[in-house]
Amino acid sequence: MNTNQHLLEFSSDFSSEKYKIFEISDDILKNLMENPNATLVIKGDSNKPSVLCTDDVTFSITKVETSNEVILLDKNELMGGLDCYYEVSQIIPGDLDSLFSILSKSHYPKPKKGPSEKETKPQYYTTEELLKKVQASRSEILDALHRLDAFEVEGKWRMIDPKYFDELMELLLLTISENESLVVFWDFIQKELKQYDPIALKHVLTILSEDGRVEPFHLDGQKIAIQRARSILRSGPRWQLIDFMETWTQSLTSIPDFHPHISILTKHPLCVVDDKQIKLLERRLLSFDIKTRFKQMFSVKNKWSREEIDCYIADIVKEKSDSVVDKHCRLIQSVTGAGSYYVT
Repeated sequence: MNTNQHLLEFSSDFSSEKYKIFEISDDILKNLMENPNATLVIKGDSNKPSVLCTDDVTFSITKVETSNEVILLDKNELMGGLDCYYEVSQIIPGDLDSLFSILSKSHYPKPKKGPSEKETKPQYYTTEELLKKVQASRSEILDALHRLDAFEVEGKWRMIDPKYFDELMELLLLTISENESLVVFWDFIQKELKQYDPIALKHVLTILSEDGRVEPFHLDGQKIAIQRARSILRSGPRWQLIDFMETWTQSLTSIPDFHPHISILTKHPLCVVDDKQIKLLERRLLSFDIKTRFKQMFSVKNKWSREEIDCYIADIVKEKSDSVVDKHCRLIQSVTGAGSYYVT
């Protein structure tokens, strides 16, 4: 029997701490090999578990002990020895929740302080600064910013003050109501509302329009209806459904050929209906952590249909949701036998 023998020598800088081994998927490896600009970054924080981020997705990191030591070789030199490696699993990064609290401290425009209030300098962040602050990939952070209707002012990310947004939306709708058209030209708006902030005005138009930043702006009746509903529901903790529908419908009379229906809001989803009451519950503001999200949902409503649950978790549960729902909820049969619902 022929055997091959190799003489191995320990490197002068042999170490068991210098190197770390990660087990990654073929998709990650292929992306790194084919894309010279692809990045792979580990983000850590003293109070949070470290994560691994590509340009598009985020992975949790799990340390796995090995029974046999792994030896790292460079030709005939032993460079290092390892007794563990790290597995990665794709996740929806819960740290995206911090974006809302970060941007909420610096609404646009800067709020005016009262005579007795201390002047504090707000902090604004660029994309690169948010990448360092939030443990998530670039793509996920940008998607979350878009979900919050955030926008850049001089390279810094801001959210418009909700009351100021409502004020500008009201002014815009009053201004264009005389034309009986949802097509808006920016020059016309600038002339009619020249005393108002043009940056904020254009941002409101962008949010309300069908095709974003393309001029002329084609305002979307459904987007206007959703923003109107949000404004109405924010004005009080709870509304009787019948009273809300009357107020909401009256607020949309300036939109030609538009017929409001509650399904527009429940499928968005913006609110839930519970025992003839309607309650504000914006999915875009709920936690990216699935356990926390279920707690938030059931704090507003005690009983949920499966259709309602699926609508409120669709953005963070991409695969079949059966196992997720079964883990966090219990299915209860109605005492009348008329149907079933989920409780915690």
